[in-house]
Amino acid sequence: MSEDPLSLASELIPGEVYLCPVRDWEALARSTLARRHACVQLDPDLVYEPFCADFGPCNLAHSYRFCVRVAALRQAAAKKGARLYLLVSDLPEPRANAAVLAGIYAVMFAGSSAAQACD
Repeated sequence: MSEDPLSLASELIPGEVYLCPVRDWEALARSTLARRHACVQLDPDLVYEPFCADFGPCNLAHSYRFCVRVAALRQAAAKKGARLYLLVSDLPEPRANAAVLAGIYAVMFAGSSAAQACD
């Protein structure tokens, strides 16, 4: 049996919110962690309208809406006693944008310092 894809997640908010790049989306159906916790695919949220050949990061309004959504998802997961896994494609562009948005969330909504968000 292969490794659980959620075991590769990075802890964003200790014990609560995790960011996880996913290569094999079908493996999530077999994931024991995915069955016990809340999992949300971020790729639809990471749509970026490029100015040229760039890929992000998202604008401030988009970033704020992302943070509000994650805050609501975090609260819903906590009510169920579950962790929140934010899933993103393992392609470089969506991963980079997801990392920036996760850092913004950590600073704006979770009380982390900028240095903590970068760790």
